[in-house]
Amino acid sequence: MAGAMLAWRHFSRGQDTRFGNVYSIIGLLLITFSLIWLNKSNPYPCWRAIFPVTGTVLLLAAGPGPTINRWLLSNPISIWVGLISYPLYLFHWPALSFLRILKGEHPSSVSILLAVGLSFVLAALTYYFVEKKIRYAKSRWTIFLLLTAFIVSGILGLLIWQKKIKARSSGLGFDEHIQAALDVKYFKGVDASLFYPGIWIQEGKSKGFKTLYIGDSHMQQCAPRIFNLFKNEKTGARGFIFFTLGGLLPVPGVSVSFGAQPQPYDVFIPKMLELANRKDVDRIVIAARWILYFSWKSKELEINSFRLDTNEGLKLFMESFQNMIQTFVANGKQVFVILSMATDSSFDPKLMIDRKLNGDIAINPRVYTVEEFREWKKAKEMKMTQGELMDKITYIAEQAGAKIIDPMPYLSKDGVCFRFINGKPIYRDGSHLRASFVRDHANYLDETILP
Repeated sequence: MAGAMLAWRHFSRGQDTRFGNVYSIIGLLLITFSLIWLNKSNPYPCWRAIFPVTGTVLLLAAGPGPTINRWLLSNPISIWVGLISYPLYLFHWPALSFLRILKGEHPSSVSILLAVGLSFVLAALTYYFVEKKIRYAKSRWTIFLLLTAFIVSGILGLLIWQKKIKARSSGLGFDEHIQAALDVKYFKGVDASLFYPGIWIQEGKSKGFKTLYIGDSHMQQCAPRIFNLFKNEKTGARGFIFFTLGGLLPVPGVSVSFGAQPQPYDVFIPKMLELANRKDVDRIVIAARWILYFSWKSKELEINSFRLDTNEGLKLFMESFQNMIQTFVANGKQVFVILSMATDSSFDPKLMIDRKLNGDIAINPRVYTVEEFREWKKAKEMKMTQGELMDKITYIAEQAGAKIIDPMPYLSKDGVCFRFINGKPIYRDGSHLRASFVRDHANYLDETILP
């Protein structure tokens, strides 16, 4: 629309050269700002598209005369990139997608550069040997052949979408990996009420007491087992309440550091404590991906103005965690604390499959041990290994009167962590169990809800 408006102005009033240099400078600044400012955390396009679009319009409106346009946009390299830009646009995405199929979600910078370089080569070949040939062809058959190719491509796409034409890999036994990656509906079939944007309360109503489950996504993944027991009337008169939010550490006093991605601690924690004080709640279960908040997120969180990646911050966190449990116990609640399970990219069903350029596909034989789990430490952020952190949380929680639930004995054997049960991946990604596995096998959660 912006381009159409600019074209209308140009053809109705002609080229206005009075402010060409100003237009080009402002346009280049807006585009540069957009490149720096916009990232994957910003919803796009929405209103943010105003900046790159306005910048582009201003550069075009400036015409060929301004210095920036003459030296930057009119040089032979820029013109050549412009000529191959459409096939480049077509090729770069499948090239980068195929790279991730081969190398996983985080390919090396060298691999990415090679993929982009290949996109340029394919785009240039397409421009010179396909696009130019077709655009300037004089044969009356050109349009007919293009239309036929268009229709055939559409029909093939439709047949693939309807699974009439299956991928070659579908006959090699890897469909279960796809199903595992999609097995994410932890709260399926349970009524929920929105407490705050992004925060839901899931409650299984009953006449008896209830178990309150609080935590982040590692608590959310426990839901299918609890829901299934409740649905099959194995919990007697007992009910449940889930109050969770992914990426939030369920301990009073924790807040987001200045400049970090916001999380509604000031909303979540008070409501969490309010639910814990309900008279019909007699059990409280606390779970989190504990290691997350003392490694990658440690610089984003603080307690009493001390970041969690400092010794003082770690000490204050443990004190607050202990005080919270002691308060729950003093109020007559039975408290459970669930320790961390193993997390690693080797558990991700999408990354388990090794694909070669020649088409060979095989399961990555990677073995992840309990020792590796305990010894893991992100050197710069962490003050202790993951095993030491689990031991510290265990000690603090038990001293405060809580009971510890350790999933690791259930998710490993002879020191080796499970990746499969009955030939099926048990994780949905590198750090979360799949919903159906939890529902059918996570019996370490049963004592939190059974009579």
